[in-house]
Amino acid sequence: MGTTLTMNGLSTRLAASMGMSKGLAKDVVSCLFEQVEQAVKNETPVAMGSLGTLKVVRRKARTCRNPQTGEQMQVPEKVTVRFKPSSALSRELNPVTGLNPGQG
Repeated sequence: MGTTLTMNGLSTRLAASMGMSKGLAKDVVSCLFEQVEQAVKNETPVAMGSLGTLKVVRRKARTCRNPQTGEQMQVPEKVTVRFKPSSALSRELNPVTGLNPGQG
């Protein structure tokens, strides 16, 4: 595993790749993140091409048990964001080796 790609690092890579100033690249990345954040807040799925999709998921309230005391507890409903990688990315991350077509 490598180091975390930060917003600053992403801006630097974008500037080098597109031949633009670092300031403009930072503005582009900031704007992109703002748009993604707004879409997620509106519960709109965000499809990111060959990368994958961000989707808002609601977890229902439920009853669980404290493993130390055995006491039942209520867990409230929770809204969270899930990332589902594209099938192309999944295949790259998890290559199947040593199988003939049709096996496995």
